[in-house]
Amino acid sequence: SCTAWSEQVSIAALTFEFFFVGLRQTAGVALDEFRLRFGSELLGPYLQRFESMREDEMITFDKESVACTNKGLLVLDSILESLSD
Repeated sequence: SCTAWSEQVSIAALTFEFFFVGLRQTAGVALDEFRLRFGSELLGPYLQRFESMREDEMITFDKESVACTNKGLLVLDSILESLSD
């Protein structure tokens, strides 16, 4: 017989997964899609980190999206690691 199972996934894990997939795309993470999925503003908890990364020319962000620059794509794993803290 087949046994069904389920897994509880935290909002933090879902958010990280959203970033993990989105930042690997050239278009980046669409902030309106984030709001629709998670019911909150993305930039709030991450704003200080994003500002620092933007100063280092690793990402770009505005009211519509967050995306890696070419320089940021080279160190994407480090960027994602800093967001998982």
